[in-house]
Amino acid sequence: MMNLENSANIVGKNLSGGMERRLDIACSLVHNPKLLILDEPTSDLDPVLRNTILSLVSKINNKGTTIILSSHHLLELENLCTRIAVIKGGKFIAVGTAEELRKQFNVKEQVIIKAKPGKFPRMSSYFKKYKKEIEKYETKNGELFLTCAKPHIILNDLIKTLEKNKEKIIELKLIKPDLDKIFITINS
Repeated sequence: MMNLENSANIVGKNLSGGMERRLDIACSLVHNPKLLILDEPTSDLDPVLRNTILSLVSKINNKGTTIILSSHHLLELENLCTRIAVIKGGKFIAVGTAEELRKQFNVKEQVIIKAKPGKFPRMSSYFKKYKKEIEKYETKNGELFLTCAKPHIILNDLIKTLEKNKEKIIELKLIKPDLDKIFITINS
């Protein structure tokens, strides 16, 4: 499972960082644990080795082992973990899924629209209509930036309004705040 066969005759301390991590995980799996605790398993690894280790962690979890993973790579946690705990000063500050943490700490999503001709100020009636939903909006270089808690409420009407104002949508992005943003919000 760890792909260590070609390194079977190498002493552990002489392995590369990634191979050493694999060996650490292999040693922790020898007794087929129900619970595995990993502390920063991907720190100091290049992106390829990081993905390899994360894939291994996922495989181990899929085979029925519960994994507690400590990491400062928050995007990894968001993509890998079903529940996330934020700890500060040795105490749990928040626990839940990434989506639950977004809701709990009221972290907003962003809608970014690039359109031509990009004359968004003529859409002032739309912005007034959704003043409760849209916390902030600004335009720059033919792009419209909207910050809101529930973009699904405004998107259909936004697209219709853009079409009515003869704006051709070139790109539309919905950006959910990542765990970094949530962590900063919690710790500020």
